[in-house]
Amino acid sequence: MSKDSWMKLIAILVVLAFLLEIFAFGGGGSMPIDDGTGRINDSGEVIVGIAVVEGKLTSYGRELFVLGDEGEIGPIIDELEAEGLVQYTAPGSGGSVVLNLARHANITELAAEFDGVNASTAARARLQLPTEINFTTAEGWKSAAFQDSAWVEIAPVVEIGENLTVRITANILGEVVVEYAAEPVSIEISFSANATVVEHQPAHTAVVQIGWDERAFDDGALQEAFLSLYPDGNFTLYRDSRVLVELEGEFEKEYVIGREERVLLINESFTNSSRIEADLLAANASAIQFPDSVLVLEFEQTEQADLSFISDYVNYSLLEDYRPTLVELRSTVEYNNQTVEVEDEERRLMVLMPYEPAGSEVELRLVGDLFANTVMNLAVQGN
Repeated sequence: MSKDSWMKLIAILVVLAFLLEIFAFGGGGSMPIDDGTGRINDSGEVIVGIAVVEGKLTSYGRELFVLGDEGEIGPIIDELEAEGLVQYTAPGSGGSVVLNLARHANITELAAEFDGVNASTAARARLQLPTEINFTTAEGWKSAAFQDSAWVEIAPVVEIGENLTVRITANILGEVVVEYAAEPVSIEISFSANATVVEHQPAHTAVVQIGWDERAFDDGALQEAFLSLYPDGNFTLYRDSRVLVELEGEFEKEYVIGREERVLLINESFTNSSRIEADLLAANASAIQFPDSVLVLEFEQTEQADLSFISDYVNYSLLEDYRPTLVELRSTVEYNNQTVEVEDEERRLMVLMPYEPAGSEVELRLVGDLFANTVMNLAVQGN
């Protein structure tokens, strides 16, 4: 299924304004009053409710509406007629062409014939829906009986048997929906999926952790050494001289240069955490913490980085070496105990992640828009 087909969904409601007769709501009068339970008192007045529900596509109508340049769509229509897939055509509103399909014709396959040209397609789809639906109204929520199916206008890219989420706007009288309009919608989902590492970009973002007692090192000398290896690199040090602590009363020591709520500010040159901890325990302090300093190094190198030169200047530990990494998802993923498809052009993603060799499997947390049985507009959470 091409991305162009999905893009046509954006414009399809505009197209259908010309192609199909759009249902218009009537009704009026005062709204019933909330009885305090969140449900609506039934006063015999028509009220308007909105609900988002999922239904199963059971069939399509026999008409395919096509809007496009006659010079491009004409030859395709002629070929479909010659093959006996289109019984006859008729002019539609707004310059569209209405194709009346043969009974054995597959409407999704015929619509796909127009993917390669500048054309939009539309059809009426029948959905099986719940027979009772909870609606949101201006005065609260209301449960109302609904007929077991509804017609919606969509681009015919959804296969029969697939689920489709629709927004229903309804006129409700008593406990029954008496009029409605339905339109397809996508829903935002989040899920986990495995992906294969394809390749890495040369950029690195290395996050280095330096212990509290080590923080007074000569960062100027280290920066000089780093830039001699990576002249275009960025060197950023977040030196942390705080002590986090729960402490009541006064605490005056020569190494303390300030105090905030649950924080002592320590002279940057004082690095004896054992002395400070002993003094604080003697003052009945608790929850004592000595935060690490963090050094962030940004540079470019094709291969995996060797940062061992840092140890010539300070003891450290490498938290992560983040790389822009191209990963590829499988053609299907699991969401909510169902298998959904991933658009071909959505399967490859650039992710900022710790280094993993090419060919490795990694687990990603993703967000995307689910329309029918296909997820699109994928993004990695946290990137």
